[in-house]
Amino acid sequence: MRHVTGTLTHALQPAPGPRPRGARVLHDDGLLRAWTVGHPPEEVLRALSGDGTSEVILVGACLPTAREAQDAVDAASRGHWHAAGRLSGSCLAIVRTGRTLRLVGTRAASVEVHWTSTTDTLAWSTSAAALAALTGAAPNLQRLLASITTWGVEPGADGWFDGVHRVPPGSALTLAPAARPAVERPPAPVGRPFADAAEALRHELPLAIGLRAPAGRPWSTDLSGGVDSGAVTCLAAAHADLTAVTYVDAAMADQDDTRYAAEIAAAYPGITRHLVDGRRTGSRHFDALTDRPGLPVTDAPSLGVGMLGILAAQLAPAVAAGSAGHLTGWGGDNVLDAFASPADRYRSGSRAAALRDAHRLARERRSAAHPVLRAVAATGRGTYPKALADLAETVLAAAGAARGGRRGPLVRHDGRRPLAHPVRPGCGGRPHRRPRTPCQPRRRPGRPARTPRSTPTSATRPPTPPRPTAWPSGSACATTPSRPGPSATTPTTTPPSSTRCAVSATAGTSLNAPAWPPTRPGRPPTPPTAS
Repeated sequence: MRHVTGTLTHALQPAPGPRPRGARVLHDDGLLRAWTVGHPPEEVLRALSGDGTSEVILVGACLPTAREAQDAVDAASRGHWHAAGRLSGSCLAIVRTGRTLRLVGTRAASVEVHWTSTTDTLAWSTSAAALAALTGAAPNLQRLLASITTWGVEPGADGWFDGVHRVPPGSALTLAPAARPAVERPPAPVGRPFADAAEALRHELPLAIGLRAPAGRPWSTDLSGGVDSGAVTCLAAAHADLTAVTYVDAAMADQDDTRYAAEIAAAYPGITRHLVDGRRTGSRHFDALTDRPGLPVTDAPSLGVGMLGILAAQLAPAVAAGSAGHLTGWGGDNVLDAFASPADRYRSGSRAAALRDAHRLARERRSAAHPVLRAVAATGRGTYPKALADLAETVLAAAGAARGGRRGPLVRHDGRRPLAHPVRPGCGGRPHRRPRTPCQPRRRPGRPARTPRSTPTSATRPPTPPRPTAWPSGSACATTPSRPGPSATTPTTTPPSSTRCAVSATAGTSLNAPAWPPTRPGRPPTPPTAS
């Protein structure tokens, strides 16, 4: 696991402290120490000011040019430390001005800064797991669960392990020998007209791709046929010949993007295109997870781990070509198609603009507009804690319905009020707030109550089949998937739509055994379901 780690000693007479195993010294002046683990020397770039009072150290991949690093250290000497955080590349920026040290990760959170403090020493690292190993901290299960269920929500200073803090992306952890650690946020960027921003993008995007071109070595790109990967591939082909990979499956094989990818490759002679069909390679989601020692180690849960089998098949042509770097179009929608959240704009008072954004969002996602408008209005009238509580209630209600409806109330971590209400057994897993008789129908105002239905006597009631006493292991109700997922080879498990679905097979019986519970008089029997 590659990372950069350092310590700041508070003691007047510092003693030698722990250092990472297999580390290379990056900085050591007695009080401030820093090491690199797994980073070769060519992934370290230094720039020093003319008077020697300021320094910028960059550690990582895709480093900027020496001229850009020198401009960043000159800006830091004038107090603009955030200039180092805006450099291109995926790297950690260590900005030293006098005896003050600022640690800046990437704005896209590809490199993050974590820290923990004791009585004598403050330790920081780009790996939260390394600090947890140093202090013996346990994982923060609530934080890890929130990172999966609330994708896109910035957690702030909450870390992945107890006692290990996290610096928000783009911010700096400021360390000084005689001061407490502080988190500094960069100044907000100055807005610019759309035409000026488009011109800046036209200049910066080819420059960024050119900086990542390996000199005299082969490289590769993704070429799905979309705007993002297509633009990256065309700009990369202007620098050197490359290998472009198009991955398809049953859902993507007949889409227009696949045809666009073929047209782009035909227009550029320097592009060697490889079409990888997941149906032929047999790659599926959640493959390659049995080899636990071979899985990548990450601080937070990564959804990309579920695509290891697909990525292995997709990158096989690039590996065979000896590619020294692989470019993708991931994140292009976040940068080029990003706009303020409609719910945030609604909450801030710009309700008309928020509803227009919601309508545009629904049109771009090819979904109905009214549900999106209702969701934006409902979310805008509430708060984020309430929205998260409602999300937890919805998820837990569905989980309770899939388990048969027997679930008790789940209280919040602070124990003040429940996140979700109990689920009524046998009523489709619908949550309720007021105690009522199970499955009692709601009455509309002004409508008379129905006459109770007569209960059949023992003479008219059909015989009740014996209730199963042994359930087969692994039996489940078969349901029809709602729609195919992103890959036709993706195994999907759809929970039962209601808690009334019956298991129609018992140990030692056939699939034609009568279903439980028995059908009502006058109704056709329910066909047995496969298990």
